[in-house]
Amino acid sequence: PAHEFHILAVSSRAGLLMKAPSFAGGDLAESERLLRQCVEVNPRVTLFYVNLAENLIRQKRYDEARELLRKVKDSKSEPFYLWATVLYDIPRADRYLREIEGK
Repeated sequence: PAHEFHILAVSSRAGLLMKAPSFAGGDLAESERLLRQCVEVNPRVTLFYVNLAENLIRQKRYDEARELLRKVKDSKSEPFYLWATVLYDIPRADRYLREIEGK
């Protein structure tokens, strides 16, 4: 569907807002809002969860991030892009979980 590609563009914009410093237009709150919108539109795209978790980690909201990362690890049965989930999203989720362990 047409909205599938639109939501991927929204996700890309959210990633730019998350990673850019604030003086260059970065905005964690707006990035979080956009990523939550992505999850709402297509909750089977694990990339959205990992990126939202990264955003929450940057905000030091570790418990929320941990919950999202565990969802990614448990989503092996029905992800939208199985290959991306297995090759990229689960390894990123594992890495972030290790990084926030004990926080």
